[in-house]
Amino acid sequence: TYLNNFLYVSASEENPGQGILRTITKISPQNGAVDATISTLPQDLNQDITGLASNSTSLIGTQNQGAFAVFMNPTNGNFQKRVDFYDISHPDGFDSLAYHISSRGLFATKGGNVYRFADDGRRLGEFGTALDMLKGSVFVGDVLYLAEGQGNTIRVAAIPVPPSTVTTAPKGMATDGTYLYLAVDGTPKDKILVLSTNPGAIVNSYDAPGDNTDGLAWHDAKLYAVTNEFHPTRGQQPP
Repeated sequence: TYLNNFLYVSASEENPGQGILRTITKISPQNGAVDATISTLPQDLNQDITGLASNSTSLIGTQNQGAFAVFMNPTNGNFQKRVDFYDISHPDGFDSLAYHISSRGLFATKGGNVYRFADDGRRLGEFGTALDMLKGSVFVGDVLYLAEGQGNTIRVAAIPVPPSTVTTAPKGMATDGTYLYLAVDGTPKDKILVLSTNPGAIVNSYDAPGDNTDGLAWHDAKLYAVTNEFHPTRGQQPP
């Protein structure tokens, strides 16, 4: 993956007497010169790192076993956070990983399929291709490029937009004394509408933190939202 004018390359090599050595190497894209090697990786990444992406500030890795992504500091590989993927049909690892900047979404490949995840790990979509052995994926703007190992080609993919609906069913409301903040039911996430008190026109709207928002409150110049989600790894959120 490319980050801050450098390429980062993940590798796994047999190290005699020490087992498998997994590293991420930082190299110059101009001449391939090695700038740094990260050999101490987060404990969650204990298998081969088959997908490596970046979100302009962090490295993001996934492996050939497990259904999750790990965010890392690009300087030293220190653990930042783990995002568990759920509601997927193939939770046994992925072959590549790409990050879409504008939607903050993660796209992982397995075989000939592409899986789309929200930044909290929820599956937003899954689509198949006529290809097989998708081993590399990267976004250039909104265009997804896929490297496939069967015909040894690079293909351009059109990403289907996940269905989105917004209703007028209220789920919570708060005020800052000037505007009303109304949570309404929607998919893949609920929406928060910002309304003027007179005549009630919508002046702004944005996604709620999840798709099961149950309450809003205004405190200390900030808006708080309560969501009750179920995550297969962590259970009911909040617990």
